[in-house]
Amino acid sequence: MKIKNKELIQSYVLTTAKYKFSIYEKRVLYRIVEIAQNQLEGQKLNKGFEINKTLFGDYVIRMPLTAFEKGGSYNTSKIKQALRELRKKDISFENDFVEEIYGLIEEPKFYKPVENKYPKGHNSVIEKPRINFSGESIEDIPPGTVEFRINPKIYQAALNFSKGWRKFELTIALNLESTYAMRMYELVSRQNNPLTFLISDLREMWGLHDKYKDTSDFFRYTIDKAKKELDAVSPWSFTYKKGKTGNKYTSVTFFPKHISKNDDPNLVKRSLNKELSLNWDPKVREIKNYLQNNWNYTEKELKSQRQTLEELAAIAPDPTYFLSSLKASSRRAKKGPKPFVIGAIRSHVANLQGFTSWDEYKQTLK
Repeated sequence: MKIKNKELIQSYVLTTAKYKFSIYEKRVLYRIVEIAQNQLEGQKLNKGFEINKTLFGDYVIRMPLTAFEKGGSYNTSKIKQALRELRKKDISFENDFVEEIYGLIEEPKFYKPVENKYPKGHNSVIEKPRINFSGESIEDIPPGTVEFRINPKIYQAALNFSKGWRKFELTIALNLESTYAMRMYELVSRQNNPLTFLISDLREMWGLHDKYKDTSDFFRYTIDKAKKELDAVSPWSFTYKKGKTGNKYTSVTFFPKHISKNDDPNLVKRSLNKELSLNWDPKVREIKNYLQNNWNYTEKELKSQRQTLEELAAIAPDPTYFLSSLKASSRRAKKGPKPFVIGAIRSHVANLQGFTSWDEYKQTLK
């Protein structure tokens, strides 16, 4: 199956899950997020993908083995192992009164491909009824399908905006070679502000309690390795600075950075052609509404400034606060309030990214 590039929103609950995941485990989780997001958007699922809600409120998900292919191939044994390992992992939901613990997935099943009993080149297959362990027919389930059940709490966690959100591109996420690159990509993608973690917290988050005990080894084999891969192929990467307590490194601050040359041109084009990438991204939608309510921008005017608004949403910590600061000045602007506001937005974006002008910054977006 050819992986179509798609921007996803992944819950911070899953982004910061405190487990060491294999590459295939992460790919399963990414596919869960993709299915959940397609449902949220009302989009048709890819061929071979299914999600059904049971009478008990759980969700049964099916997807083809080809959902996990990379470079035209996949490893069946690793997919099975990933499903086994995910079944052993759980996530806790906790408030002041109760802690609830749920497995990431339950009851994984693997519907075996049908083998051919005839010589190579013959089209006929074994004429044998396909049944499950209980003797029930599974003829309606295509061979080469994986299936598992997830609790509604886990399903909601995939798109739980109240816990924070992360956007990332499906093709990049599925094709990264290192799980540390995957985890860092989830943390820094479209993030504007520095992120500080205790090294001990990162060890716990990544399941590295007894590995890379030397701090220099920890950075060399996890963070530096992730940075090298993201710098090469990802539109989002990072720089970092270590923090000391006394003479010992105890924390690290990540500074996200956008690498425009690694952007997927097809995804960017589709995004620019969407009437509402302006409406899909909550921050862009908020900016759009603010401009319409305060300066009477038309839909046509906003569409012509799509790139400007998307950059403001991606980079500015608080876009509407910045826009509110322009009200008084815009009323005194010689060329009128609307050109003034757009010019001010562009200057603000360029300055936040360390450029002296919008034109200079715009060159990096090509």
